[in-house]
Amino acid sequence: MNTVNCDVTAVYRINGEVVRVQLQTPEPVAYQAGHYLELNIPGESFCYFSIANAPGTRDIELHMQLTGVDSRSVRIVDWLENHDEVAVTLPLGNCTLSDLPQENGPLLLIAAGTGFSQIKAIAESIMHKTLERPVHLYWSARTVSGLYMADLPETWHRADPNFHFSAIISEHNDWQEKQGLMVNAILEDFDNLEACQAITCGSPAMVYATLDGLIAHGLRETHMLADVFDYAPRDQNNGWS
Repeated sequence: MNTVNCDVTAVYRINGEVVRVQLQTPEPVAYQAGHYLELNIPGESFCYFSIANAPGTRDIELHMQLTGVDSRSVRIVDWLENHDEVAVTLPLGNCTLSDLPQENGPLLLIAAGTGFSQIKAIAESIMHKTLERPVHLYWSARTVSGLYMADLPETWHRADPNFHFSAIISEHNDWQEKQGLMVNAILEDFDNLEACQAITCGSPAMVYATLDGLIAHGLRETHMLADVFDYAPRDQNNGWS
């Protein structure tokens, strides 16, 4: 884990709710697709964001969801827009392909909203080589505009027919209600999930609802990764069940 000073090279809105931030390190930094970082911004704490691009260059991409007029996300974006440099601490997390048991069954990449950022880095890393296993990306959003880079996974599918993309749109806020749509979309591709592995990125409610739904159809619990398991472990008191 290192702390590195990065140049802030671009901050712009992909749409009305999602901001794309581009940073550049003095030299390439070692991390794996699926890792996240912490922005060290004065006055703000726990500024954790998934790295949205595959490693190997000096560039670091972040996706930020704007959540309100005076929200922390707005303050962070404001700060970045007004500074040329930011210190980041990386790599963080245990949600990379090397953290899964080595198998050749289908890999499910499951994202909600800007959870796509983590999945994007993993997919980019995978797409740098010929796919040796089927990869299925499921991306959920409340509206079509929430799929703010939908053209990109479509491009991956055209580049390799072993890569598949499904979009799930629902106005439901409650993930207990929405979970059925996600699980049903996955079951359209699989009768049983025992051979599958999954990497999931979203809110704790989304991750645990999806985990429960997939386990009910054969997924082995140890074959799903999510950063949520570390920072919001489920127990009788935290409300994620």
